[in-house]
Amino acid sequence: MNLPLLKNNRGFSLLELIVTIVIAGILGAILVAFLGASMTRSANPVVMVAERNELDMAMENIVVEYKQRINLGTLNIQSLMTWIQTNYGAYVESANTRYIAFSSANEETACAADCRGLKLTLKKGDQRVVGLFTE
Repeated sequence: MNLPLLKNNRGFSLLELIVTIVIAGILGAILVAFLGASMTRSANPVVMVAERNELDMAMENIVVEYKQRINLGTLNIQSLMTWIQTNYGAYVESANTRYIAFSSANEETACAADCRGLKLTLKKGDQRVVGLFTE
């Protein structure tokens, strides 16, 4: 009895497998290059939020100290600034922190003597928080 030979065409040829692997490798390389840059930049918003949170907490603590000094009747802007420099000096942006007064037109002016206002700028990274304290 002669049985017809069955031809097995269910598999892939070696050439088809190699082409598929090469295409998958190219697509994988493109994906890694794209996601790699995105993954390294993905931490930036988290860092910015963390910096802003630190500044907000520092400013909140300064405001609490300011209010306590008002309630105790011991508020002096110069001594408050000394306390701020001692406790939060790393955050104080000296270029934008100064004693101020207001002109009759309600414009901010630099204060030379008998200063009763303090414009405080806290900075960390690219984040800034500004507070205005008066006697």
